Amino acid sequence: MAASSIVKEALAYLLLSCDKSSKVGRLPWFVEEEFQRLEEYNRRLKKQQTFTLATLPSNQAKNRYVDVLPCDAHCVTVKDCCTEESIYLNASRISNIFPEDDRVYIATQGPLKNCVKAFWHMVLQEEANVIVMLTRLVEKGMSKCDIYWPEQEGKVWNLGCIRLFLEKEVVVAEQSLVRRHIRICHSSDSRVEERLVYQMQYNGWPDHGIPCKDNSFLYFLEQVEQYRVGKSLIVHCSAGIGRTGVFCALDILRRYLRSDSFLQKIRKVLEQGESKERVARLLINVVSETVEQLRKKRPGMIQTAQQFGFLWKCLSWDFDARCRISSES
Repeated sequence: MAASSIVKEALAYLLLSCDKSSKVGRLPWFVEEEFQRLEEYNRRLKKQQTFTLATLPSNQAKNRYVDVLPCDAHCVTVKDCCTEESIYLNASRISNIFPEDDRVYIATQGPLKNCVKAFWHMVLQEEANVIVMLTRLVEKGMSKCDIYWPEQEGKVWNLGCIRLFLEKEVVVAEQSLVRRHIRICHSSDSRVEERLVYQMQYNGWPDHGIPCKDNSFLYFLEQVEQYRVGKSLIVHCSAGIGRTGVFCALDILRRYLRSDSFLQKIRKVLEQGESKERVARLLINVVSETVEQLRKKRPGMIQTAQQFGFLWKCLSWDFDARCRISSES
């Protein structure tokens, strides 16, 4: 049996494995159990991490939430392209989650008004051509993210040595997706640099909840992959840990579960005889270790057990689709 089919069977086995005493709609036992273990890990980890830069008096107003801060070891420092001054942003660099992966994620909060200019300096600095936005500006009457791009096509924003121009906005309502084409122009020393940046906004995910449309989030990931160029990807929701954490974990795991290093682990398990239980345990370890690595880089990544369960559902849907395509080809 192909490795992808074995993984598909193990995922289905796990997601259907609720206790007999479980209520209808309750998460599978292993999701709740593993998430509680991850929460305890997070509490121990935060005692070891330092947050000096984020808590400086001059930086406190740049944090959207007082309890969601980047640790010093992975905090992104932005250099102002005009003044060369170093600027703090509530953002964390995430990389090297597994050996064969060279992708870099900048996980950050929804920009505040006083951080918009620094945010675009970060886009230039990190050479990112895609911004992933996983929140609406306002949810349940509360501000989740300030507007950081020109709202009207053809409108220009001047941010000192940076100018922003909204070229086009495409709405795919049935998939809860908005794609904005933003031209960024940076002027320095009589030289002008232009770059096209795609902002991909997913509107189908409420804060602290999960998407109501099953496969629309996987469609969204495919769209991000289609437009992404280079290694760096900027990802934000409101706090930059819940929805952002699920996106980063899912994007990493979809690639890792196809990698040579994971296939070698599967082969070692299968040498003991085909067993969906053993493969299931391997998957639980791999997914939880990935979330642990994310939390080392940005504390609190994936905020709720429901979000953790949604990550597992997405992995299952992804393998279902992959096996279906393989059987049709």
